[in-house]
Amino acid sequence: YNDVLALYPVDIVTHRLIVPLLRNLGERWAQGRVSIAEEHFFSVFLRNKLGARFHHLNRDRLGPTLLAACLPGEQHEVGLLLFALAALDRDYRLVLLGPNTPLGELPPVIERAAIQAIVLAGSPEVAAPVIEEQLPRLCQTVRLPVFVGGRVVNACRSALIAAGAIPLDDDLNVALRGIDATLARR
Repeated sequence: YNDVLALYPVDIVTHRLIVPLLRNLGERWAQGRVSIAEEHFFSVFLRNKLGARFHHLNRDRLGPTLLAACLPGEQHEVGLLLFALAALDRDYRLVLLGPNTPLGELPPVIERAAIQAIVLAGSPEVAAPVIEEQLPRLCQTVRLPVFVGGRVVNACRSALIAAGAIPLDDDLNVALRGIDATLARR
């Protein structure tokens, strides 16, 4: 990982190395060919590598500040970390809260950190009450763009829109262009 990052930009490493590895791991998991220990090892390895890179790069950014967190019940944060690195590459500042973040705890963070938008991530396994009750309440309370990415978008796009959230594309560059455009209109 370190050797590849020394040679290539983070978006190329993400699209050509990490995302295919994650897909492969997911496919092997679905087929019962991956143990919990193997999945946890890979997740911890990636979280440590991506997290260290995030903390190193999160200084000296000048763009808008995004609050990034996983939806309540979402324990897998690798996708959120990949998004955070791509956002840093576009000069965004980030407040990263990580997995299983209660949505009701976000408004005080927004006030203290001068957040311009929220980015939430989740999988289809996120409980329906989160999408149908907690997310609409958050969107009405914060009065700033609330973006949602991850596999939950494919499963719950209509419910996310009905809640007042803005679904993000799977492609990180397309997702960030959408965030750019939304923030430019504000």
